[in-house]
Amino acid sequence: MSFHAGDTVRILRRDVAGHHRVPGYVMDRVGVVTEVLGPEAVPEEAALGHAAPARVPVYRVRLDQTSLWPRYEGPSHDTLEIEVHQHWLAPADGPDPVRPET
Repeated sequence: MSFHAGDTVRILRRDVAGHHRVPGYVMDRVGVVTEVLGPEAVPEEAALGHAAPARVPVYRVRLDQTSLWPRYEGPSHDTLEIEVHQHWLAPADGPDPVRPET
């Protein structure tokens, strides 16, 4: 699934052994795609030494600081932007493709 600037997305919580580029504090959080970046190698594959890791789109996602830190005391308009590979994202209003509902 691909996304566009303005789409609301959820950053997935995935159990990945070894290296990954998504910090735990943004997993399961909802943000808005602000920019679509070019494809890059999947870091989980590249870190394992794959000769030709898959390349996927990367998205810049904006999250409200108040959604990340429940006791955040800064201005309510403060945000964080993070670059996330496509396989870590899902539509915010859809089911989690990694952890299906039971």
